[in-house]
Order: sequence, then C-alpha cells, then structure tokens
Amino acid sequence: MTAPLTLLPSVRIAVGSAVMAAGLAALLSSAGFPVVQEAQEQEAEADVLLVDDAWLTDSGALADAPAVVALGSPTWAARLSELLTGGWAALPADATPAEVLAGVLGAAAGLAVLLPGQVGLPDDPDEDAEGP
Repeated sequence: MTAPLTLLPSVRIAVGSAVMAAGLAALLSSAGFPVVQEAQEQEAEADVLLVDDAWLTDSGALADAPAVVALGSPTWAARLSELLTGGWAALPADATPAEVLAGVLGAAAGLAVLLPGQVGLPDDPDEDAEGP
C-alpha cells in the first residue's frame, strides 16, 4: 500500500459550544482531517486552530497559531489580518460544511479566506479614467 500523495492538515477545535465542537469534529473527521483533541494538545500542535466568537475578547492569544479559522462575527477578518502572519479564514457561524473545509484548507495553505460578500473589490481604474 502506498502513502497518500498529500496529507490533510490537522485541526484543533476550540469553540465554546460542545455541540458545535462535536459537529465540527464529525465533519472534519469524515472528510479525512486529523482532529487534535485537548488531551493531545501538548504532544502535537495542530496545523489549524478553529475558533469561535468566544475568542474575540482574547484574540491576541491566537498570534502564535500557525493558521486560524474563525467562525462567527465579521470583525474576525480585520482582526486576523492584523494579528497573524500565517493563513486565516473568517467565516460566519452558519458556514456550510464546504465553506468550513475550504477555510481549513486555505488557512493551512497560508491564504486568507473570506466569503464573496466580505471581499471589498477595488474600483475599476478604467471606469474612472476620462475618455478622449
């Protein structure tokens, strides 16, 4: 048997709700992501930390995380972009399973992941140019 060509990033779930944590763990595990439990935390650091709004009051504690996926408030986008040097994702609390999985993969790859409605696109420079 051969080893897989790519390994999925490991994820540590640190959300306030046990029900939400269980759902996220089930989603990630079923998709093949290794989920690092609290008891394993000191033995192996996860590639991605998945948090919720409970961390908003102590978001500075996330600065050393290699990558973060935050579920909840839209203010996460501004905070994470200033706080982290690695990848991050800011998703709503009701993000779909596909959005959560894309957020984890994108953050682990060093990307910033936002939903389309959260992205401010620059004005079209051709639109503002005066014609002859």
